[in-house]
Amino acid sequence: MKLFDQFTEINIREEKTSISNIEKLLHIEGKVMDLFKQDYHATVDSMISPRKLYEKILDQTKIWLEDVEISEKVLQRYIDARENTFNIQTEEARGEATLRGIYSGVLLELLCQKTDESVSFNGHGRNWSYLFYSARNIKNVSITHFSGNYILSGIGTSKGEVKNISASHIVGDNLLNGVGILGTATNIFAHNIEGNNTLADIGMHGKAEGIIAKNIRGYCTLRLAGSRGDVSSVVILHNMGNVLLQDCALIGKLSNVLIDNIHGEGTLSSAGKMYGIAENIFTRDIIGRETYKEAKFHNHREYETMSAREQMIFNEIVLLAESMETTAISERENVFEKIKELQNKMIAEEET
Repeated sequence: MKLFDQFTEINIREEKTSISNIEKLLHIEGKVMDLFKQDYHATVDSMISPRKLYEKILDQTKIWLEDVEISEKVLQRYIDARENTFNIQTEEARGEATLRGIYSGVLLELLCQKTDESVSFNGHGRNWSYLFYSARNIKNVSITHFSGNYILSGIGTSKGEVKNISASHIVGDNLLNGVGILGTATNIFAHNIEGNNTLADIGMHGKAEGIIAKNIRGYCTLRLAGSRGDVSSVVILHNMGNVLLQDCALIGKLSNVLIDNIHGEGTLSSAGKMYGIAENIFTRDIIGRETYKEAKFHNHREYETMSAREQMIFNEIVLLAESMETTAISERENVFEKIKELQNKMIAEEET
């Protein structure tokens, strides 16, 4: 009984400490809103303009958080303590939502600086627009069951680096929009998403490698990917919506792409049209008008024209991408690497 009482006492003490830390995070959020409210205009309608504001909030929050212990549990409870909605017609409300989102991104970055372990957050359907907005350097992060717009948007921009990021069961527009602009993004997994502009603008003026987009419902998914940048090793499965990958790599590079079971008009329209490169594109079962309209490919193969060996590799890649949902976050990097290896094998088969 004494041992049990000791454990109970420890748990109660930890619970009180956790609550105290959450209260401090909410208090600091209020200070952020007050101190940086004059910078609202710099955060509207841009993936680049929040960068300086993000740096200011990051530096100031570090000072305010000196006596606060941030953990996955504390950050989850901070998220649970509120919603972050806004009226898109009201500039002040949108500015406040954006600032709150940037603050959550700062907290996530500070948590990722402390640990290499994977962290997961569940919204249970909560509306949290701009969640983790503009987080600069984060890794091994998974979020699920949130609603709201601009969730995980602008992460890894302006020389930032994000790696092994997963989003599932999200309802809202602009999820993972603008990831890796002027930065680097590696191993990004989005699945079971309802919303427009998911993963749009990824890798613009930067680099993104390893993207899986599965069961996404909405238009403009991955639109403008790789514009003036480099996007490679992409797998897209079971998506429904128009203009998937439209205008990608107009000036830039998109390479090593596998697409299977797509319903929507304008898939890959205008890809590589101007001075860009869209190469090693492998496709199956794309249903919709104006597919590939005005696109310019370097090595595009449809499944029916592949050799038996190429078809086998194609199907292996599909199975690996399908398995990602049930793969532990810590193991997903290995799956991405296997997919990249198989994509390179497909290219080698094509060249022989």
